Amino acid sequence: MTYIFLNSHVIQFLSDLLNTPVTNIGVADVSALGAAFIVGLGAAMYENIEVLSESEYLSNSKYPWMNKIQVLRDYEGWKNYISKYF
Repeated sequence: MTYIFLNSHVIQFLSDLLNTPVTNIGVADVSALGAAFIVGLGAAMYENIEVLSESEYLSNSKYPWMNKIQVLRDYEGWKNYISKYF
């Protein structure tokens, strides 16, 4: 099985396309991580919810840097490529 979050180029492209930071936590089952954080908060393992933002899982963020015209050109190319298979 291939996980898209393992591809840093895809994550960077999403950041450029959406023009917003994208954080890749590198966890396939994000809901399980969220549940673990909630349990940890309830058990007072964490001082408050703000502490969770310092988690090592949130340390891999990509920020938009590509020229918007290039992003749109790449997006059109991606759509053309995908249309051959779907």
